[in-house]
Amino acid sequence: MPRSAALKPEQVPADCKPTLDAITKNIGFTPNMMATFAQSPIAFNARMGHASDSKRDAAVQFARKVIETRARSVTLI
Repeated sequence: MPRSAALKPEQVPADCKPTLDAITKNIGFTPNMMATFAQSPIAFNARMGHASDSKRDAAVQFARKVIETRARSVTLI
């Protein structure tokens, strides 16, 4: 099975560039996961909101917090 590689900045589709640039600016680097998702503008831009199921939405919000804070303030007990 082929693997997807993270895109280089010049390879990012125009539909994904503003969002990826904002992520990079906010956290100071471009996470490989986000650069990989940028291969598909539909998938990339669909992960910006919330899930309709409350448990999935909690997981999405947790993942966003981890990415935004780079796991600095997330404490697991």
